[in-house]
Amino acid sequence: MNIGLALKDAQAKWPDDIAIWFKDRSYTFRSLNQVTNNLANFFTDLGLKRGDPVALFLPNSDYFALAYYAIMRMGGIAVPLDIRFRGTELKDILIEVKPKVLVVSDSTLQFVSPFLRELSSLKHVLVAGEKVSSGYLSLDEGLNFTSRQDIIAPVGPHNDCLYLYTSGSTGTPKGVVLCYHHLDYFPESINSIIHIPPGHVTLMPLPMGHISGPLCCNFLLTNGLSMVIVDRIRPDTLLSAIERYNVNWFWAVPPIFAMLVQAKDREKYDVSSLKLIAMMGMTVPVSLMDAFERAFPGVMVIQGYGLTETSPLVTLPDINWLKEKMGSIGKAVPRIEIKIVDDEGNEVPKGEIGELIVCGPQVMKGYYKKPDLTAKVIHDGWFYTGDMARVDEDGYYYHVGRKDDMIITGGLNVFPAEIENVLHQHPDIAEAAVVGIPHSMRGTVIKAAIVPVLGRNLTKRELRDFCKRHLATYKIPQQFVIMDALPKTGTGKIFRQGLTD
Repeated sequence: MNIGLALKDAQAKWPDDIAIWFKDRSYTFRSLNQVTNNLANFFTDLGLKRGDPVALFLPNSDYFALAYYAIMRMGGIAVPLDIRFRGTELKDILIEVKPKVLVVSDSTLQFVSPFLRELSSLKHVLVAGEKVSSGYLSLDEGLNFTSRQDIIAPVGPHNDCLYLYTSGSTGTPKGVVLCYHHLDYFPESINSIIHIPPGHVTLMPLPMGHISGPLCCNFLLTNGLSMVIVDRIRPDTLLSAIERYNVNWFWAVPPIFAMLVQAKDREKYDVSSLKLIAMMGMTVPVSLMDAFERAFPGVMVIQGYGLTETSPLVTLPDINWLKEKMGSIGKAVPRIEIKIVDDEGNEVPKGEIGELIVCGPQVMKGYYKKPDLTAKVIHDGWFYTGDMARVDEDGYYYHVGRKDDMIITGGLNVFPAEIENVLHQHPDIAEAAVVGIPHSMRGTVIKAAIVPVLGRNLTKRELRDFCKRHLATYKIPQQFVIMDALPKTGTGKIFRQGLTD
């Protein structure tokens, strides 16, 4: 996908339709094309060239989308960063990437200013917002820059365009390298199962510094959609946005949907415009899907599966089989192959659990400047996801958890997702996470962290008795911890390493 051409094409098709909403600011496809061209000219005037990296350390806002489009249309490499990165972790990423330009907000500048002098490649810092200190450039100035030319870089499909740093939930963040051809697969995959027509409104609640930001920006250009950006993941923020902008559909991780189900005052909002939600990013409890359908009647609930490294979708469901295959992550999307293999790389029989591996053009180019890590996960063109799954006779896949999360207790394999799915069936449990922790006598024991529904009380004895009714003895957690909230990564996924103490 050439973003510059896509912007011009979208302007020609839907010139006066709203492309982006952020609070009280909005952009039609015509103004979106113009203002991003202004910024692309500004970048060029600063000396940026094709292939130069530009780091985006921005909270969710229209500024993120505008900067992303401008970088893409002048052939640069966008490097979105999680705004929760701090200190050495953030500095090391920037030193590794060597950006020529860094775009920050007046709220995130403070986290990079202590080490800006150590970034030898950095030529300019652009600040989004009204408060621009002396010595920095204003992003608003770039958005209002006089366009000297219509900038549409002649990029090739295999040119780098995105370095996406993972959240680090499984270790040090790694830069996933995607090329311009990778930008095509998300729209292609979604449109293969359900057509979302021009004018439909989508919500962007996930951090745009992860893969969801670029994905949604690309998708609105291909389908003529309107994207509503929110900068807070709170029930009232999301529900009021759905009501105000007549949101039709969006995707997010399960904890966000659990939060909406549990919202005390959700019924005071008119969310009748909402028709479709997609639960992505982690194992989805069937009980949560059922609960969401009850809380939001008339909304189609689907789940899929993918990773940043697969740009991102691997599976999606057939919407005609949602009830029959509830709990499944779906079937393979177009142009991707999937296998379920054992530790030696041999395919396992249908129904048996193994590692899910994939092959196809969706797979990343590799990890940035980390050939050894790339070689560990890509063998003979197959990407080893580290996720455990099984497939049924109809070709539907079922995700059972991360390979690294598997607990071996008493010589037996236990997948946290199986226990979590049982715990989620308890009416007084809002969230649950299961991990293995070291034990001096048993080697490893199972620990369950529980967040009760607001206003409900749970005892460890009650939880243990509940598990005894639904789980084999060796799968019953030896430890239960009641918490106010579970630790989360920047994308809202559960941060399991924070539960192992």
